Amino acid sequence: MTTGEGLRAPYPGGTTMRALTIRQPWADAIAHGPKRTENRSWTTVYRGVLLIHAAAKPDTGDVTAARYQGKKPDARGAIIAAAELTDVHRPEGPYGCPCSTRWAEPDTYHWVLDKVIPLFEPIAAKGQLGLWHPAQDLLATVQADLTSTRPREGNCGHCQQPRPLFAASPDWLAPDLLCSPCWSRYAKARATGRFVDEDDAIANARTEGRAAANLRTILS
Repeated sequence: MTTGEGLRAPYPGGTTMRALTIRQPWADAIAHGPKRTENRSWTTVYRGVLLIHAAAKPDTGDVTAARYQGKKPDARGAIIAAAELTDVHRPEGPYGCPCSTRWAEPDTYHWVLDKVIPLFEPIAAKGQLGLWHPAQDLLATVQADLTSTRPREGNCGHCQQPRPLFAASPDWLAPDLLCSPCWSRYAKARATGRFVDEDDAIANARTEGRAAANLRTILS
């Protein structure tokens, strides 16, 4: 796979890639915090891998909402994370907004993000307005970072515990970075083939593990 085809791991099936420039501290709130909704005055039909670019100039307005517990590297003028843009919508209609998050603002388009993976090191790049196409050399550098087997720091995508995290093998359709214990449960369930998705896999493995532990207790 070439970089022009998009990142396959940890985003299987991706065929395109775009970048979005976001001012600090909002960019860090996505890359290193819990922010998964980006508010924009405009929409897009694009869905797929989205590189999070921290703008050179910070937001000088009210950024109280961006305060969170966790790392605050405050990189400027650089790609700092990758995510998947899964949906864009406005908080309108008979059913209201599906976003149950404090990050969603009224009268804006809500860009819903998933599978956020912070880079090990910020990659310097000049931002642009709107969605922009990263250059091939930039894509290659990002690809090398995202496919590294080094553990990343953060909260596990399943148990939410702050532990060293690991990405999926390229052929595994797992949506999150997981800690070692959760990956062990996932791998065990995946080997049996008895699951629908990641949550189901881990739940099945945990149930089987408890059943085995109970059996050992009864037999001992």
